[in-house]
Amino acid sequence: MPAESARLRRRVERHDLRLLAAAGVLGVAAVPLGLAFRGSPHHAPGCVSVSRAGFMGNQTETSCSVNRRTPMGVNRTAR
Repeated sequence: MPAESARLRRRVERHDLRLLAAAGVLGVAAVPLGLAFRGSPHHAPGCVSVSRAGFMGNQTETSCSVNRRTPMGVNRTAR
């Protein structure tokens, strides 16, 4: 009999269930913690942010200068 089939026929024991329960609790607890500490970009009012896709991920550029360009390329000055 192959070793894998013998392992799969073994009954799930108490320590196996504890390990699975601990992994489940950690997985469920990680979701709200990840959402709480993900951090959002905080930009000053009047700043322009542009997100660009790249082959290795996203790049976000933020400009808060007086003579800046909007994502559509139109000049906008601070008032």
